[in-house]
Amino acid sequence: MKTNVSLFAAKAVKAEGQSIALPSARLEGMIDTFDRPGDAFAAGTYAGTGTIAEGLDNKPGKRIPKAGVYACAGLGYTRAEWSVFGAEAKGPNAGVGAGVSAASLSAQAMAKAELASASAAAGPVKATLGLAVDTGASISPTHIEAKVLGTGVSFGRRMAKAVKAEGESVALPSSGLVDTIDNIDRPGDAFAAGTYAGTGTFAEAFENKPGKRIPKAGAYAGAGVGYTRAEWSVFDAEAKGPNAGAGAGVTAIGAQAMAKAELASASASAGPVKATLGLALDTGASISPTQIEAKVAGTGVSFGRRTGISLLGSGIEFNLW
Repeated sequence: MKTNVSLFAAKAVKAEGQSIALPSARLEGMIDTFDRPGDAFAAGTYAGTGTIAEGLDNKPGKRIPKAGVYACAGLGYTRAEWSVFGAEAKGPNAGVGAGVSAASLSAQAMAKAELASASAAAGPVKATLGLAVDTGASISPTHIEAKVLGTGVSFGRRMAKAVKAEGESVALPSSGLVDTIDNIDRPGDAFAAGTYAGTGTFAEAFENKPGKRIPKAGAYAGAGVGYTRAEWSVFDAEAKGPNAGAGAGVTAIGAQAMAKAELASASASAGPVKATLGLALDTGASISPTQIEAKVAGTGVSFGRRTGISLLGSGIEFNLW
C-alpha cells in the first residue's frame, strides 16, 4: 500500500500548530467535533507554517469561529481521532502560535519545546504525559492561565473549582449513600487546574439541587499543584499533584476536622464505594452517631456505617448503608 508522506506531514503540522495557537475549547469543542469522521495518520520529520480562519460552517471543526497563525517542526507524530475522542503520541517537537476563538471569547499565545508526550482526550476530559517547556498565556472572560517552562498557573473558574472540590473533601465527612441522594442528578463536568490556592466557606441545606439537599456547613483552606477531576451523577474520578489543606465542617449526620499534606493521588468512586491510591499524611478525626474514623500521618481505620482502611494515603472504603 502506498502512503502519502507529504499529506501526513501536512496533517501533523496542522494538528500540532492548532493545538499551540488555539485555547482549549473544552465543552464548546464538542459542538465543533461531535460528528468528526474517524482518521489516523503518522508522520516522521515534519515542519511547516499555517493560518487558521474558520467559522459558522456546518462541518466538523469549522462551526466555532476561530483564527490564528502557527509554525512548528518535529520528529515523529501519530494521531487517531473520531468524534470527540482523540489520542496522539509525539517525539521531539517545537512550535509557536497565537490565535483567538469565539468559544468562551478566548485568546492564546504560546511557544513550545517538547521532548516527548502521549495524550488521550474524550470530550472535555484530556490527560497528557510528557516533558515540555511551554511558555505563554491563555485568557477568556472566565479564566486566565499562564505557563513558564511547562509549569502553569490557573486563575478563574477552573482554579476556583479545584479549591472548592479539594476544600470540601477535607472539611466534610464522607457520607456515602447520603451523598448518592445529594448527587444522583449531578450533571457531567470536567476541569483541570495548574497551581491553585484559596480559602472558602459553605452552607447548604434543603435546596433541591445537586449537592445542596443535605444540610452542611464548614470552612477550608487548600493549595496545590495540578488538579484534574471528572464527575457525573454519583460517579467521579480525580488526580492530584502535591497539595495541602485544612478544614472543618458539619453535616446532618456528622462532623469532621482534618489537616492534609499529599504528594500525589488518584481516586475513583461509584456511589458508596471509593478507592484511592496515593501518598498522603492526613491527620484528623470524623465522628457521627453511626461512624468513627481517625487518621494519623495518612494511616487509619474507620468503623461503623462506613468501613475502610488506609495506609499512608492509599486505601479503600465501603459504605454499608
